[in-house]
Parts: sequence; structure tokens; C-alpha cells
Amino acid sequence: MLISFAVTNVRSIKERLELSLIAAPRERCLPELLVPEHETESLGVRVLRTALLYGANASGKSNLLKALLILRQMVVFSATAFRPDQQTGAIPFLFDQESRTKPSVFELSFLLDGIRHDYRVVMDHAVVSEEELIIYPHRRPQRLFLRSRQADGKYELTPGSSWKGGKDLLEKTRPNALLLSVAAQFNHAQLSPIYQWFVKRLHYWDLSSADAHMFQIAQTAMLVHQHPAAKAAVERFLAQADLSITGVKTRAVRPEEIGIPAGQDFMADAMRGKAAAGQVIDTRFMHRLEGTGETVDLPLSEESVGTQRFFGLVGQLQQIIETGACIAIDEIDASLHPLLVHAIVRMLHDPEVNRNGAQAIITTHDTTLLNQEMVRRDQVWFTEKDKGQGTRLVPLTDFSPKQGEALQRGYLGGRYGGIPVLPGRLGA
Repeated sequence: MLISFAVTNVRSIKERLELSLIAAPRERCLPELLVPEHETESLGVRVLRTALLYGANASGKSNLLKALLILRQMVVFSATAFRPDQQTGAIPFLFDQESRTKPSVFELSFLLDGIRHDYRVVMDHAVVSEEELIIYPHRRPQRLFLRSRQADGKYELTPGSSWKGGKDLLEKTRPNALLLSVAAQFNHAQLSPIYQWFVKRLHYWDLSSADAHMFQIAQTAMLVHQHPAAKAAVERFLAQADLSITGVKTRAVRPEEIGIPAGQDFMADAMRGKAAAGQVIDTRFMHRLEGTGETVDLPLSEESVGTQRFFGLVGQLQQIIETGACIAIDEIDASLHPLLVHAIVRMLHDPEVNRNGAQAIITTHDTTLLNQEMVRRDQVWFTEKDKGQGTRLVPLTDFSPKQGEALQRGYLGGRYGGIPVLPGRLGA
């Protein structure tokens, strides 16, 4: 379970920004939008299921999520997939001469097996200069390890009192890799579960990406084809979204059925190989015609882009919900009608659907979500640029909106910031 994420000197973010999923203590409305209390009992605070980020284009809301992705990629891949000279992915704030020469800082706080973990990484584009993990057994901070780069370029490992072996991991960790990532490859008893949290419980989707769109559709089609329970859940979500779809039919495509567009013969072997392995799924949506009761099957390719995207999303979200993971979703409203966005958010908010405490951090321009019957005031954040082009992150609660206040009107009217400043006449 994600508690908070903070970042300093990354892309458009100069000063330290922290996004917290801890519920405001005075906010009493919509308690069902909180992770179940028994799951957060060890923290002594309640945690939100979702956070919504609003802001003008280029205000930096996507950069906050990309910073989270950079950290995840380092943890998951730096020990195994990175070349010795590969860059870490950290890009500093470039609009300030001093910031260009400073490292980036990533701080993540999360709950694992009832224990709070604070993980901190300091790195520039080439090397990691500091890596620290603090745990809170019985709510008291206890450093597990600190890895730090010395002035001579060598590294020092300072283990905590509860560290159990593995000091030789320091020698196995490259300057552009994380000790946490390396430790998992050697089955370190304490660090492997933490590594798996990053692999299985923390995800990122950029919904403005066509590649991500196609991948999600293919994954959902395979999920529906192989798992009857998942198929039933996806069909239920489609029906609830009122897409006039009554069911989904899938079948594995045979290699000889693969047709290759003219001029793309080079794809034939790869596609037929996937078909032979049962990895190409023909997906059709069933539509019932009113009045006649007749059912018509349409191939997925004939459905609207919004319907295709919703299909891909709900299947993947079903897995996120089942595992109780946290997903950062950038541009959730890309190609989706606001009512479909509402349906996705309701999935995450519904305690009967989201029983395992799954969470989402969502960037959006869909102001129809700013409805106090649907979201809490402590779920909403705004990004905007300061005079030096750095990103600011401001919670809605800083503006003390009243219970029942028209948040959408207030936001579009500029009361909370986070909107583009336009000239009186565009093009003038």
C-alpha cells in the first residue's frame, strides 16, 4: 500500500514535492473511499484509495508520475537489464544552473506486511550516490541499510542492527544499479519481498501512448480467454458502463488464419509464431438488437476507440484490484468519455469491488470528477508552474473548500489554480 511519494530535482520539479495518500483527519465524508481500517491499523492513520491530479498542460503533473516510474524501473531492472554504462533515467531541473549539477532525490513510503517502509534514492543520470531503507516495526524508525558513495567514488554500506547478512552485496552492485535490485537476484531474505512489492504492487500506465493501448487490449483479451472469472468481471463492467454490450466472445487464432497486410511480410513469421503459441486472440463483442432479441457479434476492431480502450483498461484494472496494487495512471481521459472515466473511478472506490485495498494516482483534465458526491476534498491535488518554471503541487485542502462546495466551478473559475492562463482572444 502506497503512503506517500516525494521527489526533488526531476524534470520540471525543482523543489521537493510530496504527494500524500494519508487522509485528512478532519475529512469525514465518503469513508468508503478509504482503504479498510484493518489494513492501516499499524500506521495509526487512514489511507486513501485514490488521488486525482489536475493542472494545465506542461504544468508537471505527468512528470510527478514519471518520477515514480523512474524509481520503479531502477528497482526492477537496474541489476538485470541495465548495461554498465546505462543511464539511470534521472533528469534534473534544467532551468536553473545550480539544479543541473545536483542529483535527483526519490522518496517512497509504503506499507508491506503491516510495516511501514521508507525508501530513499539519490542519483544523477549516471550513478547512485545514496540509497537508504528505513522500516518502522512497532511504529519506531529503524534503519535497515544505508549505501553511500564516498568522495573517492567507492561505496560504503552501513547496515542497521536488524540487517541479516548480505554485506558482500555491495561489491556486486554497479554504480548505476540499486542494492535493493541486486539483493533480490541473490534471494536476500529481507530485501526480496520489498523488491517484489515494486514488481507486483506498483505500476504505471501512460494512456496517451498507442503502444500501451494495444498492449492492454491484448492482455485483457488473453485474460478473458483463459480465465472465466475474469471474463465475467469484464462483461459486468462493460454492461455497467452502458455500452450496449451483452457479452464477449474469444477464441485462439490459428497460424494459417493470420493475414499480413501488403508490404509487411516480415511480420508473418512472428505473428504466426505467436498464434501457434496461442497468443493471438480473436475478440468479439455481442450486441443485442432491441425489439428483435437478435444478437450481433462485432469484432473488437469495429468498436470505437473509447470502447476498445475501456475494454483494455477494465481487464488490467481487474488484476490491479485482485492483487491490491497501486497504479499510477497518466491521462486517464485519453479517448474516454467522462462517464467511462467515472465508471473506472467507481470501480476503485467501490469497497465491494475493490476489497484488497488497490490504489490509483490519476492525472486528468476531466473536471466532472470534481463532485463531492464522488470524491473527497483530500483526494484532489493541483499542479502549476512558478515564475522559475518549476512545478508546484498544492492539495485542494489548502483552499479550505466547504462541504458541498461546487468544486468544478471553483476550479474552472481559477479559485484553486492549476488552469491555463489564456489571452482574452486566442490568436490576438
